[in-house]
Amino acid sequence: MILNLLKECKNTTLSNPATFKFKTNAQKFTINFKIKDVIYGNFPHVGISAHQGIMVLYKKENDASWLNVDAYTERQNSTIYMHHLVKINEEYEVLIIGPILSKLDKLDVEIPDESKASICNDYLNNLLVIGGPHSFGIGCTTSAFTFSSIIGRKLESNMSNLTFYQPNYLKLIHEYYENNENLEQYDLAILEVDYVNQTNEDVEKYLVDIIHKLQKHCKNIICWYCIPKYKSEKIELVQKLLDDEFSNGEIKLYDFSFLYENEYLDICTYSGNFINDSGNVMIYKK
Repeated sequence: MILNLLKECKNTTLSNPATFKFKTNAQKFTINFKIKDVIYGNFPHVGISAHQGIMVLYKKENDASWLNVDAYTERQNSTIYMHHLVKINEEYEVLIIGPILSKLDKLDVEIPDESKASICNDYLNNLLVIGGPHSFGIGCTTSAFTFSSIIGRKLESNMSNLTFYQPNYLKLIHEYYENNENLEQYDLAILEVDYVNQTNEDVEKYLVDIIHKLQKHCKNIICWYCIPKYKSEKIELVQKLLDDEFSNGEIKLYDFSFLYENEYLDICTYSGNFINDSGNVMIYKK
């Protein structure tokens, strides 16, 4: 039996990482995948599976948490043996998370004929993460550690991502909304409003308009930023723009700038520039 996850899974992800779920009782299965559109560059802090591979997790029926199986790249044998993790004929779910810096071109799972398997499309909520390098996952060792991936599996929600690794992401987000009218409806949008590397002019031009566009297809909106104290004037501008336009509690704003404080800097960031795995966990918990 072969499951074509790219075709059959409900996956409305606009950008990486894409996620896929299936249920089986197989003692082993093989994942056949190919990648395309690799983003090359200086990303020493991004793990190889997050760059050009997949992450595989599993969960038994009554378990509350997903457990890691392993990370894989195209160069590896991706036949996965589960006999040491599950009992014979015991059903469990498998979660596959795609890469951050490339796209999946093929994702098939080969299940032995004597075993059962089915695609899982049962999600409690439809969530959207939208933003720049922090939301994109630059700084994570695996795609499972982006805060969007953590939220998705902890809340059993379908996660869509509209994220960009370029620093001038607000302009790119605005261009997307200008060119797309038929938008999917979401229960929640989580918008990154960090703009250390963007101009004040771009923030004033695009930020409020982006939120108004989000309001048309998202029931609830959370905004967040992580800006060092020495850039405090940027924090003040974001707060002023949002307070002036959304003063009646339409959106929630969270400040994660404490990740740059000495207490957290070495464990939550890389070189004070990128939020790492620990930082993404802190964001998820908040």
